[in-house]
Amino acid sequence: MDIPQYYQNIFKGYTQKLLANFTRNCNICHGTGYHLIDGDMFRDCDCIKNFNRLKKYTNIGINVKHIGREMSWFKNEFSDNTYNKIKEIENNLDEALKVNFIIYPANNNMWGASHIGNQIIKFCVDKDKQCAVASSKNVMDLFFSWDKPELQECIEYLQWVDVLLIDDFGTEYNSKMKENNSFVSNSFNGFLMERKRANKATIIASNFHIKYLKETYSTEIQNVITTNFVGLKINSKTQKKTEFDGMLVKLQQPTLKCCFDDLESIEVTSKSKRKSVF
Repeated sequence: MDIPQYYQNIFKGYTQKLLANFTRNCNICHGTGYHLIDGDMFRDCDCIKNFNRLKKYTNIGINVKHIGREMSWFKNEFSDNTYNKIKEIENNLDEALKVNFIIYPANNNMWGASHIGNQIIKFCVDKDKQCAVASSKNVMDLFFSWDKPELQECIEYLQWVDVLLIDDFGTEYNSKMKENNSFVSNSFNGFLMERKRANKATIIASNFHIKYLKETYSTEIQNVITTNFVGLKINSKTQKKTEFDGMLVKLQQPTLKCCFDDLESIEVTSKSKRKSVF
């Protein structure tokens, strides 16, 4: 499946930035990208070799800020439990992708889910899976683009890629969505269910705890997510664990050791504190 031109233009910017980052900071070639050998032969500098190795990630929509992080970085930044979950998914990727899951923090610490979501997509790219990364706002905006063929191509593309990461879930709200909340809810739910029927894996990354999302979203979106997704709760080393310890789900498939959470088991104490978004 070809990447739509709309996304190609965005991803090209990521790739150009990645190249600039490598060459600009290189103390060997000083930004030229090559060496001169024996006075008459050019050879790519190591910075270009590294760029060529990593550009496959920006070419499918992974932002430059998520490129180049090794697993040692995640081991240093996240709790041992979270790191072990990431390794378990890496080592059992096909099994993990048999379910849809939402990555969320142990509390509303506003940090970490995007990093882990994009790292999992990198695992998928390394396994030659067709992947895409799109922000939640971008996905929601596409539902209003029925009269623009070039953007309709984007919906079809996101609908059928093997693995889709919907990033920054919970930050997409705007006035257009408020005025058309039923349309957005129905479109988003239909989009997710169509991917499920086609056995296409969907990963959602949110910097908000599931309890907050349950307080915020309409019942329709809650039901689709809590009944068709499991939770992957993460915890950084700089945050204290909270009472939000989701219940372990005994999954038939995948049979992983990592702790996926039963989203339906997380109760909302009071929905009157926050108005529903959709």
